[in-house]
Amino acid sequence: MGKDRKSGGRRRLALLLSMCLLLTAVSVAASAAAPEHVTLTVRASENFPDEAAEADFQSAGIVLDLYLVATWNDTPGESLFVPVSPFDTLEIGREIDGDGWNALALEAAAIVRNGATPVITGAQIGEKLEADDAGNELVRGLYLALARGEADEDYWTETGEEGEKEIATLATGDVNVYIFSPLLASLPTKADGNGDGVITTAQDDGAWVADVELLLKYSMEARFTELIIEKTVEDFEGEEAAFVFDVVATLRGQVVYTNTATIRMGMSGTQTATLDRIPAGAQVTVTEVYSGGRYTISGPDTVIIEAMSATEENIVSFQNVFNGSGIGGHGIENHFVYTEGETGDTWQLEQR
Repeated sequence: MGKDRKSGGRRRLALLLSMCLLLTAVSVAASAAAPEHVTLTVRASENFPDEAAEADFQSAGIVLDLYLVATWNDTPGESLFVPVSPFDTLEIGREIDGDGWNALALEAAAIVRNGATPVITGAQIGEKLEADDAGNELVRGLYLALARGEADEDYWTETGEEGEKEIATLATGDVNVYIFSPLLASLPTKADGNGDGVITTAQDDGAWVADVELLLKYSMEARFTELIIEKTVEDFEGEEAAFVFDVVATLRGQVVYTNTATIRMGMSGTQTATLDRIPAGAQVTVTEVYSGGRYTISGPDTVIIEAMSATEENIVSFQNVFNGSGIGGHGIENHFVYTEGETGDTWQLEQR
């Protein structure tokens, strides 16, 4: 009986030792399971409403800068991340929710704005970033990804209402300005944290993802531009004459701007009128609707600009000649003034 008790005790001790070794092995495996070789791919949504929208997004020349915010920490029970200079003022605890990560990304972006060096700069959207022979070093850690316009010298901006401004970056397309939120990426990340924006900081069990993918978060704003109407009159005679033009702009089949302009002239030569806040990329049709009784249009009475440019002058030209008539005339200009108010942006009619 005693021999059996001793034998049973040894078996229980052996089983207990085996369980301890197993738990130790699991603990080590959980910590060591995080892969050394990591990659990051930042993509943009391909859900564009039409080809023109996609072409404008491509025209913005969007590139990516990547900053190492914190290195990896293998110490059990601690946060996975140890902030590095100049991000060492950031507090990265073990328990951070989605809002906390967004706030941390904004803090990191503000530090970059004041001066920081990226580990990878000018990468293309959709490009897989990883350690390579060209000197790009990508180690395990926490990274800040900032998208920007390659041609935009000052790409920093702010979003939100007064008192709640958040830092952002931008890229300028032909038609729209794209405003990007800063992104934090854990390399590697947890399988259940890839896609919902939540980064795991604890040394716990779970499947690690070495090849991480992020989707850009951005909003867009329309760019506005000016239209110059140029009027040339030859052989001017008599009192001042008024020339009236009707202007209609459409974008993707919708009327986005209507206005009229009047040019008054008292002698031969060329004068201009300028209309502003016309959406870039819009098709603009300008029609001379009134020339008085003494002048005849010597060219087309309608000119179309297929796409308003935000970077070059948009000019339409009309010519008139004196027809020998003594009939005079006058014009009333229906001028639309763009205003920004609490209830939205509006156009107000003013007659001149």
